[in-house]
Amino acid sequence: MQGDEALGEPILKSAEFHLDRVVDGLSRPTGLTFLGPDDFLVIEEDTGKVKRVIDGEISQSILDLNVSTDDSRGLIGIDSNQNGSKTFVFLYYTESSSSRDGEHDPLGNRLYRYELADF
Repeated sequence: MQGDEALGEPILKSAEFHLDRVVDGLSRPTGLTFLGPDDFLVIEEDTGKVKRVIDGEISQSILDLNVSTDDSRGLIGIDSNQNGSKTFVFLYYTESSSSRDGEHDPLGNRLYRYELADF
C-alpha cells in the first residue's frame, strides 16, 4: 500500500514497510502503551480520555481526566508496567481544576500511577 497524500496518509519510501490502519475514531492521539497482542491503551491530548483498543476496535474509554490544553498542554504521555498479577498505567498530563478548559488556571504538570483493575 502506498498511501494517499490527499487523505493525509504517509507515503512509503521503502518496500520493506507495509502500512495498515489500526483504528479510527480518535481525537488527537498522542501516545499508546501495549497491554498484550492486539490490546493497547491510547490517549487523546485535548479530551483527556484514555481509551482501550482491542483487535482494532475502541472497546471503551477507561478514564476521563480534567486536562488544561492551552499552550501545548494536555494528556501528553502514557506507559504501562506489569508487575506480577498487577498492571500499572502511568500518565503524564497538565491537570486542570475544571473539566471546562480555559476557565481555571492549570494546577500543574502531573505524573500519576493508576492500577488497571479487572484486566
